Amino acid sequence: MPRERVGRGWYGARVTTDVSADPGGLIAAGEIRRGMIAGAAAYAIWGLFPLYFHRLGQVRPFEIACLRILTTCVLVWAVLGA
Repeated sequence: MPRERVGRGWYGARVTTDVSADPGGLIAAGEIRRGMIAGAAAYAIWGLFPLYFHRLGQVRPFEIACLRILTTCVLVWAVLGA
């Protein structure tokens, strides 16, 4: 029978975790590395947004909306088709 920890999440819901999968409570080094890379990428993207929005000043909002609709449709089609 796996041991479980029961507590409350930050939003007040009951949280139960199976601690037998990670008995020491340690996270693999690869997971930490992936998390750090994802955090650094998010920070870099957030820093580059002002340059992107400055370049969009010359584009009409209608064109931006059309591009977003088109790319979303293609992405949904690719995900549902896979």
